Amino acid sequence: MLKSIVILIVVNMICKYSFSQQPNQQDYKVFAAVIKSEIAERDKSIVLIKKSIGDKEFREGTSLTLVHLESGDISSMNEVNLWTSDSVGNRPTKMDSSSRKDILDYCLESQNQFSFQDQFKLDLPVYFLKKLPIRKKTIDQDWKKFYSRYPGSAGIMSFSGILYAQDSSKAIIYYWIRRNGLNGHGAIAIFENTSGNWKLCFKTYLWWN
Repeated sequence: MLKSIVILIVVNMICKYSFSQQPNQQDYKVFAAVIKSEIAERDKSIVLIKKSIGDKEFREGTSLTLVHLESGDISSMNEVNLWTSDSVGNRPTKMDSSSRKDILDYCLESQNQFSFQDQFKLDLPVYFLKKLPIRKKTIDQDWKKFYSRYPGSAGIMSFSGILYAQDSSKAIIYYWIRRNGLNGHGAIAIFENTSGNWKLCFKTYLWWN
């Protein structure tokens, strides 16, 4: 009897933990804001990886920026500023110490994977893929096949989980976008909540391809 009760408690905890990882309505507003910051008026759709960025990929993408932020020296901070742009794309941009700490805290967070649902309120269609369909050995052919299936697409995006400020005034997210040719990047972005709308504040590029 006791064993059965313990098993039920454990299962219940696992279910609660699993469900808590799924994005809520606020999360989808942030994801939509990120997409809007990356697409152009001419784009006809956006394609997303169904599963969020896992912890291993997150560590690989953010590792160098984490080193710079943890060091705290001037040259490292200047390196971060060099790859940081403001809301209108000016780069380099010097972030305040509070924003740097927010990004540092975010880089130290563990990432639990979750799956996206079709809950994006955007003016263009959103499609989902199980994995990135582009391979190194056949990159040109794969991109050609991709654009024949999704003509006019803005590209392929993938998101991590979101870290919110305690007062919900800020949201921090790591994401990447890939397009045909050497036209992709990964970045950590800080969005501010302005009257219920999420607006880009800073974007720190982590890699380009």
